[in-house]
Amino acid sequence: MLLLARRLCRGLGITARAAIRRGDPTIAVCFEDGSAVGIRPDIVLLERGGTGSVPMARIFARALAGAKRWVISRDDTASPLPRYGGPGTPLAGTQAALRAHMAARLRGRSPAYFVENPYLRRNTAALWDKLMQHGPDVDKQTAPVLILTPQCLRALLGPEPGSAERLAALTTGHPGMTVAAFLPPNGVPRLLPMDRLNTIIRSRLRRMRLASEVDSDCQSDGPGQDFPAPA
Repeated sequence: MLLLARRLCRGLGITARAAIRRGDPTIAVCFEDGSAVGIRPDIVLLERGGTGSVPMARIFARALAGAKRWVISRDDTASPLPRYGGPGTPLAGTQAALRAHMAARLRGRSPAYFVENPYLRRNTAALWDKLMQHGPDVDKQTAPVLILTPQCLRALLGPEPGSAERLAALTTGHPGMTVAAFLPPNGVPRLLPMDRLNTIIRSRLRRMRLASEVDSDCQSDGPGQDFPAPA
């Protein structure tokens, strides 16, 4: 892996220092913009963000993912869990490693479900239970997390009225809930703060009202760049 890291840096034209940590399987790679990663056998984690708008660490991680046929981790911004761009953020890895990493972060949170349809609810609960098999056991339960699948997203973002109201009621019923977890088809969860989710829903409702008022087919009805589109 060390030789691969050095070869990738040369191919990208990136100045970096790569070394194996003593007594640790992690390979540390430090880049000239101040960013750094730690490479493990199945995952690469961000250790420092650096000063560039696009850290060299991210460019390197994408190249490493391509060489190893790993999954590139999507942006992950949920708070109070570690924020996107902070130490420990997964940049790429095997699907199993990324699932295990996210399961460990979500371990101890009790799931809350948006959908009322019994079939979708059972399916969502089964996906959550399967994910939690990859995380460490904990004794203490913390704040709940809202669980959303692609089907849940379609219900949440669809034209049917009442979605925003149901989400508001769910949030009111779980005042400690601050994080929504999306369970996409590849099994690697993404996290989003509840306040951002509420902002996206309100923005969508405004666009829908405007589209209705002007009766125009040209109005954008997409969920926005920060929201994962329904599969």
